[in-house]
Formats: sequence, C-alpha cells, structure tokens
Amino acid sequence: VVVGDYTRVDKPRKIVNIDGRMGGPMGIAFGNNGMWAVADNTKHCVCIFDDQDKLIKSFGSHGAGNGQLNSPMGVTFDSNNYLYVADYLNNRVQKFDVTGNHLLQFGGRGSAHGKLSCPIGITT
Repeated sequence: VVVGDYTRVDKPRKIVNIDGRMGGPMGIAFGNNGMWAVADNTKHCVCIFDDQDKLIKSFGSHGAGNGQLNSPMGVTFDSNNYLYVADYLNNRVQKFDVTGNHLLQFGGRGSAHGKLSCPIGITT
C-alpha cells in the first residue's frame, strides 16, 4: 500500500506488513521529526516508523486500562510530536509520547459534553 504524505508530496510513504506484525492498519499520521505512526485496529497497537520507514516501536495491547487499546482507528501527532490515538471501542482518546508512554486520556462513552462514541478520526 502506498500512502501519500501531503506534507512531503515528493516522497510517498509505504506501509508494509512487517513480519506479519500489522493486521489491520487504519489511521496514519506524520510527525514533524520524520517519524510516522499507524494505528493497527486488529492487533490493538500503534506502530511508529522512522524517516527511513523502519519500524522503531510498537506499543499497546488489547484492553481498557491506561495505555491499552481496543481497535484504535485514528492517530495524529501534535506540534511537539506527542501522539494522540482514537481508541474506537474504548470510546476515548489517549495521548502518548513517541516511546509509547501513556500520558493522559479523555472521553469515555456517552452523549454528555466531553464524552465520545466510537471515535474514528483525529487531527490536531
């Protein structure tokens, strides 16, 4: 699969099934440091690649605890290269650093202000 990186249209990126590690790649995001991330909704993890497209980190596991994911769908980097993940079946957004350390979360199932119902896309 070739994905266009609209911040660098001269250099398209490739997502590959690295040793069978990616089961269901969904959202993709590009950081301002050359790193890029993919949410894998069937393996319940996020894979981070360097600017040479080498897998440098994979984090997350199936569950509802801090740092655990349940079908992550969307990812985005902010201007400080923190990663936000739309945690679809946990009805929340989680924030991580690029090494996979959980920093915070918000949302939760519901229709009240600040609550989410199966977030899919996310951007900063």
